[in-house]
Amino acid sequence: MSRQPNGFGCVYKIDSRKRKNPYGARVTDGWEWDDKKGKVVQKFRYLGSFPTRKAALIALADYNKNPIKRGTADVLFSDVYEMWIDHKKPEGQALRAYRTAYKHSEPLHKMKIADVKADHLEKIMATVPVGVAGQKLLKTFWNQVFDYALGRDMIHKNYSKHVKTRDKGSTQSSRSAFTKEDIQIASKHLKR
Repeated sequence: MSRQPNGFGCVYKIDSRKRKNPYGARVTDGWEWDDKKGKVVQKFRYLGSFPTRKAALIALADYNKNPIKRGTADVLFSDVYEMWIDHKKPEGQALRAYRTAYKHSEPLHKMKIADVKADHLEKIMATVPVGVAGQKLLKTFWNQVFDYALGRDMIHKNYSKHVKTRDKGSTQSSRSAFTKEDIQIASKHLKR
């Protein structure tokens, strides 16, 4: 019998009675203080019971390919934003910039954070009415929010790192330039 790597979880025999599924699989789901024992004890997340040791090991390996922390599967983007803003505690101009970026991210507000992919972010980036600097700020905001979620096992990948912003030399702009007619009208009024 081989030993599993640290943090991988374990497979164990449930009991000696004849059972349809006598093998269990579990992983560590945190630690908590136990007043009765007077020490910190492990909390477990049970993945289920299985007919063979091999089936339990396969379930454990599948879980470790894509683990999701308990209670985070349904966390919304707006919830993560609130947690992140509480954690970061920005002030002044930075807070105003993040609030603006959050408003531009409105299509994400009611989405589960784990469901947000690069396509969603690129669609917002293509339609947001800001210049190059605004797009860079939006991408920075997303990077920080998704890194916060990644560090807390709410997501497995930060897709915002793959989103492109417009180049500085780009001719696209949300501002409209004055037409020749506008300039002529303004110059007539200035000469009076």
